[in-house]
Amino acid sequence: TLAAAALAFWAWRRLEKTKAVADILGAVSPTDKAGRKAAIEKLDKGFKKGDLAATFARAQLLMQDDPDAAQRELETIDLSKGLPVEADQARFQRALIHLTKGEVDAARKLVDAIDLSRHEDVKQRAMIGAVVAEAWGRSGQAKKAKDALELYNPDEDTFAEIRPQLWRAR
Repeated sequence: TLAAAALAFWAWRRLEKTKAVADILGAVSPTDKAGRKAAIEKLDKGFKKGDLAATFARAQLLMQDDPDAAQRELETIDLSKGLPVEADQARFQRALIHLTKGEVDAARKLVDAIDLSRHEDVKQRAMIGAVVAEAWGRSGQAKKAKDALELYNPDEDTFAEIRPQLWRAR
């Protein structure tokens, strides 16, 4: 009973932190540079270094102006600790930045460790799958990339938000 209560408390605290981070991100317009800077300051003041949700949020905000800073932020996440789904998310975001910068080998090393079957949300799985497939395709594994991309039809309404990434990977 005590272990179940402790687990419930941990889950509740984690949910509350994630909600607080989402509130900070939700108040920022992607085109508002000053707002992004203020949000980063709120994250720095309100959350401990190493808080996963805050780290992802800082990286997302930094990505707009400085992909290298976003990359450094994501590299602070210890991929061997925490939940495998979160490690995959960090690998995916880091690989996306590497691909954007033309660093295919670095992206490939990251995506090879991603397990798409861990991701239940179909849109998230498709987005991660697109980045994985792009890294494979650009590093000489075109058949493997093509097979992975055939699982997601970019013309489906479900994938409207991530359609550009799916087409880019193709």
